[in-house]
Amino acid sequence: MIGTNKCPNCGENKKPWFPLCWKCSEKEKNKPICEKCGKHTSNGKPLCLDCWKEKEEAKKEIKKVDYVKKTKVKDYKKNFESGKIYDSPFGKVRSKSELIIAIFLHANDFKKIEYEKTLFINDVYYKPDFIIQEDNKTVILEHFGMSGDEDYDKNMEHKKEIFTKYCKENEGIEFIYTTEEDIKNIKDKLGYRFNKNTSIHRDMWN
Repeated sequence: MIGTNKCPNCGENKKPWFPLCWKCSEKEKNKPICEKCGKHTSNGKPLCLDCWKEKEEAKKEIKKVDYVKKTKVKDYKKNFESGKIYDSPFGKVRSKSELIIAIFLHANDFKKIEYEKTLFINDVYYKPDFIIQEDNKTVILEHFGMSGDEDYDKNMEHKKEIFTKYCKENEGIEFIYTTEEDIKNIKDKLGYRFNKNTSIHRDMWN
């Protein structure tokens, strides 16, 4: 005997060499199949119940990750902005020395100043204190307000090297810096650096 002549699904007669009768075979062929695992789905949807649950759990995990990322960015921005406490002609700045520099720039008719604008250099984000634009000239101005601290001094030299190299590689961009000692005579010190090290000149600095 080759096999039973009754269909195990409906009990109708079938050919002994087929596992199901013709009607049940057609039904099986037309049953929707899960796009992920290949099993038949009973609800006519593209995923079976197990794969659907797995997908929903994955969505929840993605939402959690996105929420954490957004929260971190929000907190970072909040903490970053909270350090800006002095009102300058170009918006809030972080220190009295930066305020003095901003007033100097304003007094000398610089109109387009961006404070702590993000620069992406060698896969690293930097925020130089001032980016100054006049005509087709751009100057990066960084103020180094501390000295004598080993970590700060290393970071200061690193920034000098990075910004100097960046300007050499990008025509029309120049770099100057100030120290806390320069703030005592900002007019002469910074004016001198503009005239000597940049293409932005003034006959008299205010």
